[in-house]
Amino acid sequence: RGFKAAQTDRLLAAWKYDGGFTPSEISSHLDTIRGRSRQMAKDSTAFKRWLQLCAINIVGEGFALKSAPHDGAPGSAQYKIDDAASRMIEWHWWKFCTHRDPKTGLTWCDATGRKTDAEIDRLNSKTQKRDGEYFIHVIKTIANPYGIAWRVLRPDWCDHTYNVSAMANGNLVHCGVEMVEATRRPVAYYFFTTPRNSYAFNGRGQPLMRIPASEIIHGFTQEDEDQPRGLPEGYASLVKLK
Repeated sequence: RGFKAAQTDRLLAAWKYDGGFTPSEISSHLDTIRGRSRQMAKDSTAFKRWLQLCAINIVGEGFALKSAPHDGAPGSAQYKIDDAASRMIEWHWWKFCTHRDPKTGLTWCDATGRKTDAEIDRLNSKTQKRDGEYFIHVIKTIANPYGIAWRVLRPDWCDHTYNVSAMANGNLVHCGVEMVEATRRPVAYYFFTTPRNSYAFNGRGQPLMRIPASEIIHGFTQEDEDQPRGLPEGYASLVKLK
């Protein structure tokens, strides 16, 4: 008898086979799906409202840090929360995420100086739904007392068409993501740059820059274990919505 879903009679002859969310499929089709998703975000009121609701319900006014450092050895009578340290850590985190320079009006956490942490999170929430993923580059800076800042990178700056089956170091690259072959652990990401400035990321047709994975926060929802990049999360509804 077998499986009903495996039948190939005349009624199911038009049912196409699919390999899942493979790197080759994403490399071939991500550009088109992402472009259509962005177009819907501009022209479809329902799609635009969905993105707004995601930012409101997932992030809202932002996330607060709850720090709980302890004094003493675990299990001992002296093991308790250090309230003073907790308040100091939470205050510095709040200041880093929300502070605007009185003279320039620029924020500290955002490399561009435009956004607070909550605004970055809301942007990333919408970007993940619309484009399928988001990237943050954690950079060192002297622009604030904490020495780091977050730079939001457009997903299409990471070359999803760049694939290498075997590199000199033994790794492989799928959709612009360099990984350890045995474990698929990300090692680095490849971004388009401008010829004059390696850190001025840009669109297609420019040299690629390798950025270690330790400097990149890559957020997306996996639909398959071997999936290296995210797909716009409304992909299954785009045709019907259009």
